[in-house]
Amino acid sequence: MKLPGPKGVITVAGCYRRSVECATDGSKIAEAMIITKEKRIIMQNVAALQKDMPAGEPKPAGEAQFKPSKGTKKILLDEADPDKFVLVGDGYSVDYTSLNKACPKDPFALPRIDQVIDSTAGCELLSFLDAYSGYHQIRLNPADQIKITFITPYGAYCYTTMLFGLKNAGATYQRCMQKCLQAQIGRNVHAYVDDVVVKTKEHQTLLEDLKETYTNLRRFQMKLNPEKCVFGVLAG
Repeated sequence: MKLPGPKGVITVAGCYRRSVECATDGSKIAEAMIITKEKRIIMQNVAALQKDMPAGEPKPAGEAQFKPSKGTKKILLDEADPDKFVLVGDGYSVDYTSLNKACPKDPFALPRIDQVIDSTAGCELLSFLDAYSGYHQIRLNPADQIKITFITPYGAYCYTTMLFGLKNAGATYQRCMQKCLQAQIGRNVHAYVDDVVVKTKEHQTLLEDLKETYTNLRRFQMKLNPEKCVFGVLAG
């Protein structure tokens, strides 16, 4: 760009890279300000709801009462007061569609099932392990817990562990399992999210393979569901 000056024509050369960096930094600052403002508004709304929420009154025995389905579980909110609980299970869900739209997609890829199956060829025994409670074994960052707040008749609550339905829950869990079993994956173990298969090429090494796997899982404090674990299955 050229401009007239006191001593002649002034030529101004632009730098595209610096302009992009400046625009990016400005958008980050604006985004941080908007998020801080929205967080403050959410906290004020939650506090107002808790203050104005009336105390629940039991219905008379003659009135019809809600009966949850068989798959519903009762989770106590206060161990000292058994009347304060939340029903979780069939028919209950929290919609995190808006939250998932705002979160960028984690590109961490899951293993291909066909490759996992092909890798078991030539093994004498297979052991199948299932992680207990799945995603709930991974704790959430305390700063992110407010983003998954839900309201009950007794107040507003939030999850402290990762839950099903979040956009990147599968990728986060898969990354955790691969880091946990990094020294074994491809050699005598394969992991697909919360399912782990231990490969034993010779039956004499079954206990050694399981011991190594358990040691790594214990190091990351990952728990298994014994009711869904099967050991020493003949391959083929």
